[in-house]
Amino acid sequence: MGDERVLFYRTVTTPLGPFTLIATENHLLRTEFQEIGELNTDQQDKLVYSEEQAILAQAAAEIAAYFAGKLRNFTTPYHMQTTVFRHK
Repeated sequence: MGDERVLFYRTVTTPLGPFTLIATENHLLRTEFQEIGELNTDQQDKLVYSEEQAILAQAAAEIAAYFAGKLRNFTTPYHMQTTVFRHK
């Protein structure tokens, strides 16, 4: 239980379908064209739904602007996770 981390999520509607955003307090961690119930997540993570969390709100606004043709470069802080396989 000591390894549990809190992650925030929300799903936004896009022309390509539902787009789920997962973030920590400081950066976007993961994005998927799936609903949250369809995602494989670490069982030790606590997922909390939030539309107000700052990183998720910024990402959602930028995604809406992108699909509206008003944005091409994203500024939301993003942390790319890697796997052991990618390190070899």
